[in-house]
Amino acid sequence: MIRLGPREVSGKHHDQTRTCLKKSCDMWSSTPGKKLQVLEHPSHEQIALQSPEELGVGQVYLVTIEFHGKLADGFDGFYKSSYKTHGGETRIIATTHFEPTSARMAFPCFDEPSFKANFSIKIRREKQHIALSNMPKTKTTELGGGLLEDHFDVTVKMSTYLVAYVICDFKYSEATTSSGIKVSVYASPDKWDQTRYALDAAVKLLEFYEKHFDISFPLPKLDLIAVPDFQSGAMENWGLITYRETSLLYNPKTSSAADKLWVTKVAHQV
Repeated sequence: MIRLGPREVSGKHHDQTRTCLKKSCDMWSSTPGKKLQVLEHPSHEQIALQSPEELGVGQVYLVTIEFHGKLADGFDGFYKSSYKTHGGETRIIATTHFEPTSARMAFPCFDEPSFKANFSIKIRREKQHIALSNMPKTKTTELGGGLLEDHFDVTVKMSTYLVAYVICDFKYSEATTSSGIKVSVYASPDKWDQTRYALDAAVKLLEFYEKHFDISFPLPKLDLIAVPDFQSGAMENWGLITYRETSLLYNPKTSSAADKLWVTKVAHQV
């Protein structure tokens, strides 16, 4: 619940994971930023930002919040997932699952499906990893100390539960649809060779949907990724669909013919 009135701006956060630890909160209008007092309501999963002066009705304000958090241990919000290589090494990735109202576990936001916004995302990572999000990467900046910062194009207007990002060391296969949409399927390096079936299906399905409904896919790319620890069968994040490995990967040598039926998951999410 978000209320913008003459005295109060309020938003939601999730106290359970303690991910939104406020360092500072400023509000801008036509004058330099003013510090806002942060009031927490954990039982309602809300915070209230109290202004030192009355807010003008109809006036546009820009609120900036500095916060930090930690990766969750469950399967909601921004959480840790892991997999083992053929050599027995455990590797960690970081991924998201925000449906229906778990974006608040990752960042302060108006976390209700009816509220929509354009999201500008930047992700810092180490050089051995890659970062994925809803939109294509526009540039990468060297930060020093082995860190890179990836900048992604601004998203279309969407609900918070559709925001997604993954930091991993995965490999991918890719193809392009007849209308120029780049489709990629990501998996852990040892399972990368199991992505071809899903890739072929996704390309054909996207082309079919565009022709059947006479509607162009609104994004320049579509990524599908097999997440090792994923509670749902799949999640239709716009531009970055996350799947359980068993819902996306197909091994021609060991999978049965019945395993191909999970292509319905690909069709549903696309």
